Amino acid sequence: MRDAWVDPRATVHESVVLGAGCKVLGASVVGEGCILGDGVIIGHPAKSSVVATKSFEGGAGALLGAGACLRSGTIVYEGCKVGTGLQTGHYSVLREHSVVGDNCALGSQCVLEWRTTLGDNARFQNSVTTAEKSKIGNNVFIGPHVSMTGGRYMGSALIAGNKLTMEEYEAMEKDYLETPVLIHDDVRIGANAVLLAGSVLEQAAVIAAGAVVGGRVPATYVAIGNPARVMPAAPASSR
Repeated sequence: MRDAWVDPRATVHESVVLGAGCKVLGASVVGEGCILGDGVIIGHPAKSSVVATKSFEGGAGALLGAGACLRSGTIVYEGCKVGTGLQTGHYSVLREHSVVGDNCALGSQCVLEWRTTLGDNARFQNSVTTAEKSKIGNNVFIGPHVSMTGGRYMGSALIAGNKLTMEEYEAMEKDYLETPVLIHDDVRIGANAVLLAGSVLEQAAVIAAGAVVGGRVPATYVAIGNPARVMPAAPASSR
């Protein structure tokens, strides 16, 4: 526990290994057998908690299941609920209120945005970014540098510049705000693909590397190109 700090409200199993500079904040719970690399933060407060408490140590905490191995620089925000066996590469971020199932692996520099839901046995390679409120099923594979968008109209800068009201923005994005990207079980997504808000990938769909998807991909179908063309998978006998 070299220079690690554990909030008095937190519960950390006695078997947990804490690297240099680790912080376990708020009423976080860290399960049996977890290994936290240097600089890992569990329970990082959301902006609202920082503003309310005038502190970066005032959040509610997060739940990290048993057997996690989080490499250096990983940050798990307050309100996250993580199942057993999570593995992360370096500098991955789980934003507030995300939910992660069991036996998942996130490569280096992955970002699960606010309220992402992730099922069991997911495998994300390096630099995957989800959209806020994305829902991702079980046994999903996502290749490196895949990104998802939370809207279609990129309005936040216009709101900040007083050129668009929040009400106008919400009216524009109404079809995308609640679940911008929905990925069912057993989906596979190739490197550098982009999933625009409104994408629905049904069970066992395959997204080719570099594809740009903006709609529904039926179960077991393949999406290829920009904009993505959707076609049936080739029969196994012809492969």
